[in-house]
Amino acid sequence: AREAPAEAPANVAGPTPRVALWGFSADRADALRAALAPLGVVAFPITGTLPPAAPDRRPWQALCLPSDAHAARRTQSVRADALMTKVPMLVLDMADASEGPGLIRAGASDVALARLDDPSVCQKVRRAVRRGR
Repeated sequence: AREAPAEAPANVAGPTPRVALWGFSADRADALRAALAPLGVVAFPITGTLPPAAPDRRPWQALCLPSDAHAARRTQSVRADALMTKVPMLVLDMADASEGPGLIRAGASDVALARLDDPSVCQKVRRAVRRGR
């Protein structure tokens, strides 16, 4: 079992945001978690079923998932959940920009290409947390 990440210093208004990293490999989730921490965002790697809240029972402020064969289906299922309709959802690590419009139609708030560096990806996540869906 993975340990919950330590509380990051908040440098955004309000409580420290909670972000789910759903379906990423352990290495990718660790890299994203490390890149988000200096921005005041606590990220939790999630495998299996997405829980309705973070492990510390605080609400999710954003959800990130990898661009893979299941991304559109996952995005649609999350948007169908009444508790998650307003949570920003970002699909990361897209290999091809042509995938973006379909993921946005499926309910993603934003997408990021695989060639985008982690600091830029994390800035997208932080902006999504700030503005909401």
